[in-house]
Parts: sequence; C-alpha cells; structure tokens
Amino acid sequence: NHTTNYQLNQWEATDQVLRTDFNEDNVKIDAALKNLNDRITALEQATIRSGNCKLIMSTYQGNGRYGESNPTTVVFSNGEPDLILIMDTRGSSMMIHRGSISASSGGGAVFVDWEPDGVSWYSSVNAGDQMNNSGTYQVFLFYSLI
Repeated sequence: NHTTNYQLNQWEATDQVLRTDFNEDNVKIDAALKNLNDRITALEQATIRSGNCKLIMSTYQGNGRYGESNPTTVVFSNGEPDLILIMDTRGSSMMIHRGSISASSGGGAVFVDWEPDGVSWYSSVNAGDQMNNSGTYQVFLFYSLI
C-alpha cells in the first residue's frame, strides 16, 4: 500500500520491510520539502525586494472536510489583507484577492465570504479543491504599504 499524496510506502503487518523502500520514501520527502522551501524563499525574497507590502505567514491544519457547512477560515489579527496565498505541501495553491467572492485552487470554483476579522471559503466538490485535505497549509497574508 502507498500513501495518497506522495505514494510513500505503507506496510502491512505481514510485509517484509526493505531498506530500499525507506530510501525511496526519503528521496520523495526530501524533494517535496526542498520544493516547498524554495517556493517560500522565492516568495519572501520577492516581497523584500518590492518593499511595498507587509507579509505575515501562518499555517492551518486541514481536516478533510468541505462544503458550505464546513468552510475553511483564516482569522486576521492585523486587519484585512490585500491578497491571501494558500499553499499545501504538494505544491497546490490558491489566491484570494480582497473582496473577491470566488477563487480557484486549480481544481474547481471556491466560494469566498469576507468578514471584518477573517475570510472563509468552501468548495462543494471536495476537500482538495477547498485546500482542506488533512495536513498543514501555509498561509501568506499580503498587506499593502502604499
């Protein structure tokens, strides 16, 4: 058996565990972490060079739920940002612009609801489109300084 996202090995109690399986899994994990780190570094450097915005980063834990009755929510502690970028560990991402009522995570339409202290969104299709599969999500809040 293999995991859903990265096809990492999952052994049954009767399976023979092989060192090569661990090595293959470590290569996959290392590549995924490097890719994520490179993307975060590039985003941070672009923000620093531009000098016209403030960036706040945070995370949230996806819970696998989706739909209008199970929205994903990000709370603002520094006012309403101009742009929100959400990324998962597989490289999927979603951008939400201030005031927008919909967004796209690449898989389908996501409905967005803005409140004074946060934003919520949901997909009626699946948790992946909603950026709410089980796992950690990176959240980048961009605030205009101009």
